[in-house]
Amino acid sequence: EVGPSTRPDMPAAPSKEASLFGGKRLGHFGFCVTDIDASLKGYTELLGLTRGEPRRWPPEGTLMENPSMGPAFPPGNKYDPDSYVRTMMMQAKGVDGKTFGFELIQPIGGATPWGDHIKKQKGSSINHIGVGRGAWDRDEWVKAAQAKGAEWTLGGPPPDKKVYLDFSATLGLTVE
Repeated sequence: EVGPSTRPDMPAAPSKEASLFGGKRLGHFGFCVTDIDASLKGYTELLGLTRGEPRRWPPEGTLMENPSMGPAFPPGNKYDPDSYVRTMMMQAKGVDGKTFGFELIQPIGGATPWGDHIKKQKGSSINHIGVGRGAWDRDEWVKAAQAKGAEWTLGGPPPDKKVYLDFSATLGLTVE
């Protein structure tokens, strides 16, 4: 028989920038999948998440030629400029009752950071965690992460605000 257990107390997030991630709480998990429709069926039936319709990202154009956000990859990248993804963000409840995002991402086209992840993991798996960078300037944040061993794999030059920092060698995943 399994007895009752209690969750350990968690301290509040620091109010000042204490680390690369600024002590910010986790916003979402991103999972790379080979078939978003099959994955949505599984996650909604098994976890009770509310299913929506996957969307194309970027909404128009490609990851490199998107009129609303500019290039998505950093200079000197190895990715296919004509690629895009199908994605779906769902909301899940944590043990504390607060919601967090649960994102599914299916790469479409040629080489992408998500396709690389699926090949490396030999199938669908968790790819990234989304955290806030707090008061860090975007470029300073990228440089600090690179100094700690991250590879900058997604997010073009400003004004693009999205950044993927691949810490797979140390954390086993990417941070957005």
